Amino acid sequence: MLKRTISTLILCMGVAASATAAAESYTLVAPFSAGSGPDVLARALADELEKQLGDHFVVVNKPGGNGIVGIQFLEKSPPENTIAFLDSTMLTVNPALLRNLTYSAKSFVPLSMVADTPFSLFINTSLNINSVSELIAYAKAHPGKLSYGSPLGVGHPGHLGMEAFKESTGTDMIMVPYKSSQTMLADMASGRIQLGWSTFASGRSFMETGKVKVIATGGERRITPLPDVPTVAEAGGPADLRVDGLLAVYALPGMSAKTRSKLEKALAQVVGSSAIQQRITGVGYENASGDGQAVTRRLDRELARYIPLIERQHIQQN
Repeated sequence: MLKRTISTLILCMGVAASATAAAESYTLVAPFSAGSGPDVLARALADELEKQLGDHFVVVNKPGGNGIVGIQFLEKSPPENTIAFLDSTMLTVNPALLRNLTYSAKSFVPLSMVADTPFSLFINTSLNINSVSELIAYAKAHPGKLSYGSPLGVGHPGHLGMEAFKESTGTDMIMVPYKSSQTMLADMASGRIQLGWSTFASGRSFMETGKVKVIATGGERRITPLPDVPTVAEAGGPADLRVDGLLAVYALPGMSAKTRSKLEKALAQVVGSSAIQQRITGVGYENASGDGQAVTRRLDRELARYIPLIERQHIQQN
């Protein structure tokens, strides 16, 4: 009896040890500042993946250079246990603007969509412009008189989106670069600039002051927090204009097919969960669902949108 009890204990200890040994540790690299909307989502994803798989996920923030610092860190990371949470423009716009970069949109393996990040067109309320069609008419009547802000300066979706808007509508506005959406919106509220693209989450507090408002959104559909605000096309602007991005999870090229498949299946469950969907809308983004192939198609559309614009407008980043 005693021998059998000891044998059972040894067996249980062996099973427990095997279970512990089987738990993998992953690094989720997020090239965003701590506390930002994407960082909040990255940490929520890590928590839910731990619950789903029983593995360990640690979020590492590597902000800077619109993702360049984080991607350079990824290039030196072990591929089997590293995943990345990236904004699509980091892979589509950066290589088009900076030809000396060592990566491209094809450098990483997409695993899953997570969230759409549509931008909203904010404008100073003192202009008394209430629609995109009114903005076009005003800009044509006052060429070069309107100044728009670009969070993070040259190459930001707010910059490229407004340049595409100007090109499509035949209007002339002056770009003023900023280091953040907050500083841009503060200047807009004070009247130093008149308009600019930003996420709703960044601009919500400024809207509450009554000094700025949103006249259109830049995605394919209206956004959840502003159901009464039309898209650019609905508001009388260019039908094909998009000012948005996609947050998605990527693997490194050297990750094994077995690990990649495991993560893809887990992400499909996690991204579709109510916990993650509520976090997405809570930070002002929109839910997005799709596998790695869907991410690739989205990147291809962005490349087709941005590269010709950058070349036509001779846009360069110093």
